[in-house]
Amino acid sequence: MVTYSNFTGGARGDPRTFADHGVADARLLYRAVERGLDAPAGTTVRVGALPLGVVAAAYREAFRSVGEQVPDDVEAALGDAVACTAEEFDGRSARVSEELLPAFYGHFVGFHAAYHGASQPVVVS
Repeated sequence: MVTYSNFTGGARGDPRTFADHGVADARLLYRAVERGLDAPAGTTVRVGALPLGVVAAAYREAFRSVGEQVPDDVEAALGDAVACTAEEFDGRSARVSEELLPAFYGHFVGFHAAYHGASQPVVVS
C-alpha cells in the first residue's frame, strides 16, 4: 500500500503531475487536503459516498487555493478516484490519514496522469 512517506513517484504518480495546473509538488496538495479535513491521527470512517465526497471537495478547494479553477482532467480524475476508492474499501472502515487519503491519492494521481496525457499506467488497485 502507498503511504504518505513514499510519495516519490513510481506507479502511483509523480509529485510533479499537477505542475501544469500551478501545483509544483503534489505532496503540498496532499498536505492541504489533510489540513482541510483536520482529522486527528487515528480517526476512522466507514468509507462511502459522504466521506469520499468530502475528500474530493477538499482536493477541489486545495486547487482553488493556488488560484486554479478545477480543470476538467482533474475533475474527471477526482470522480474516478471516488469510485475506485469506494470499490477498494467496499464499505469497510479505514483510518483517514493512514489508509483512506493515501489510497484516494493513488487513484487520483493515476487517473489524472492518464487523462492529462502522461505515459503512466492507470493504477486502480
